[in-house]
Amino acid sequence: MQAFLGDWVIGLNYGHVGRVCAKYHNFAGTNATQEWLDHQEMPIPDSFLDKPWYSILVHGGGAVLIAEDDLEVIQPRDSLDNIWADHYFRDAVRVVQFASACKYF
Repeated sequence: MQAFLGDWVIGLNYGHVGRVCAKYHNFAGTNATQEWLDHQEMPIPDSFLDKPWYSILVHGGGAVLIAEDDLEVIQPRDSLDNIWADHYFRDAVRVVQFASACKYF
């Protein structure tokens, strides 16, 4: 399922919930290595390597790299508990803060 930057997603294999912070055309674009692939707990099918991959900021901390075929877009949550959230999504935070401030005028 195609996702866009900022979308809330869930990884179907492990249940990681978070927001998309980067999208790569295929696995080769991610800068991850074959060694990383070889050490994954669940084997990654070769068919996933030529499809888009996403970097996800995980709710609760950390980040994961997930193939498009292992993602599902979900309803947005109120907030993302991740120390990097403001770095990737600060414009969205500012827009919300600005919109909230404008309602008083």
